[in-house]
Formats: sequence, structure tokens, C-alpha cells
Amino acid sequence: MEALGCVWTMKHAFYLNMGGVWLQPKDSQPFPNNAAQLSYLVADGYMAIPSLTEKEMWDKSKADRFAKIMACGQIGWLALQCVGRAVQHLPITPLELATVGFAIPSLATFALWFEKPADIDTPTKLPVSDTTAQLLERLSPRAYRWWQTPLDFIDTVNSPSFTSEIILKTEHWPGRSHFVGPATRVRNDIFGLKYSKLDQLAVGLVWIGYAGVHLSAWNFEFPTVTELLVWRISSLVMAGSMVVFWITGNRKSYLLLSYIWPSKKDHMEKISSERAKISTAQIVLGAVTTLSYLAARIILIVQVFLAFRKAPRGIFVTVEWTEFLPHV
Repeated sequence: MEALGCVWTMKHAFYLNMGGVWLQPKDSQPFPNNAAQLSYLVADGYMAIPSLTEKEMWDKSKADRFAKIMACGQIGWLALQCVGRAVQHLPITPLELATVGFAIPSLATFALWFEKPADIDTPTKLPVSDTTAQLLERLSPRAYRWWQTPLDFIDTVNSPSFTSEIILKTEHWPGRSHFVGPATRVRNDIFGLKYSKLDQLAVGLVWIGYAGVHLSAWNFEFPTVTELLVWRISSLVMAGSMVVFWITGNRKSYLLLSYIWPSKKDHMEKISSERAKISTAQIVLGAVTTLSYLAARIILIVQVFLAFRKAPRGIFVTVEWTEFLPHV
């Protein structure tokens, strides 16, 4: 948008990409659009740059910065409690450890989404003078077929989502009417196909932290030796699966899923050509890795609660914080 003479903030980008702005065609159903699509419309001269102030967007948010900081504070306090218990050699339950594990991606999400408005129920609607059919006829001949919104042809980087693939696959099932959108929201299962090295590194560090927390229970006290062994194996399988996911990247993950649940017609020629490069061994590896990860995660979640049937008495002992204070 800067190239178009408009300086927008990260808050504007979040607001658009989460479906905060909808186009309202004449005599047609409104539909959400993202930042790339709106930029295309402005650059094409189809519409002027909309006036969106930060105050207007933030007023629609269900959570302000204070609420996000408080949530981070609660997560930090739990992690600090676990560190204090470890230092004072007090037992830590698998449930506490698993919660800390989930806290790592949660903190990363809070940091990345600090400027993101939350749960926008009433979007900003931009009226246009054309109907949806006239809009598509004017913009591009490539818009003959769309899956989520009529402007899918603009954003070919982030367009396909797993649920939209399912919709395409089932649209001709008996008893199901032909799919006619547009989507009522921006889907949150979109497989982005363009990531920088820094993005991949950040995701890798979060995954290492998440898997490392579970591996730190290597010598925890479980009700039986067998359960301890199962925890160790499941933690290793989960960590190994994450390494495979990180090496192959999100791009190949989507391409592998497109083999498992292929659509009748490819979204993009680029995906079709990339998919042809994947070998049978990669398909098998992706399927085995995904199933192994899911199995390991389910086993760990079950063990978190089974461990309470014979928990050590020390879990009821609180941390003596005064022991960390220097004495004169």
C-alpha cells in the first residue's frame, strides 16, 4: 500500500487478512477480502483507498493490549512456578508440564498478534457500484471459477485452504447442492506457500521448545515403569515428527495433503507442477510422519491425566519463594 501512497500499519494488515473488510457489490452477496486483494483493487483503479483509522479498527476488537498482557503474565507465572519447583526438587505433574508446553506457542502467538484486533463480529463494508458478475468481468478473465471469494484469482499465494479442498471434493456428492459461495469468513486453515528463512527458523525454535518441554519429563515419576517408557517413546516420536515437518516445510505439507484429498480441478498451475515433483517415497514419509505425530500427541494427552491416579504427595507442596531471597 505504500507504493500507492498510503501508509498502513501492521494493525491494518491484520484487520484485512482476518476478514475485517468486506466488499458489498450491487445487488449481490457481500464477501470478505484480504490485504493483497484490496491492494489489487486500488492499484487497478477500481476503487479508492478506504479510510480506516486504527481507533476504528481497535474499537471492534474484543480484547485490548491489557488483556493480552494479563494472559501472558498468567502463562509466565505458571512457567515460573515450574522452574521454582524444579530448583527446590519438588515434583511437577505431567499436566503442569504439558500446559507449559502449550504456553510456548501461545506466547509466540501473542507476540506476533500483539497488534491484531480480536474477534471482529461486524466488519467494515465497502460498497461498489457493480454486481459480482460485473466486477469479475471487469477485473480478470481468470475469475471464471472461485472457491472462497470471487477475488481468489488475485491472492494465489495464500489461496487454498484444507476445508475449501473438502468443499470442492464433496460438491458433486448425491444430495449435495452445487457449491455457491462466497465464504462468510476468511478461513483460518489456509496453507501459505511462501515463507522466508527467518519464518522457518522462528517456527523451528517454537517447535524445539514445545518438544523439549515434553522431553524434560524423561525421569519424571509415573505410576508404572511402562508408562514412563511410553512417555519417553511418544515424546521422541513427536520431536522427530516435528523435525521432519520443519525440514520438508509447510509447502510440501500442503502438496502432500493435496494428494491425500485432491480437488477435481487444481487451484493453481504452480501447485500442479510442484506436486509432480514429489516422489512416492515423500508421500509415504508424509503420511507416516503425520500419523505418528497424531498418535504420539494423543498418547501424551491421555497419559497427562492417567498420571493423577498415583501422583506423588509432593505435588501439594508449594514453592517457598523466600528461599530465593538473599539473607543478611
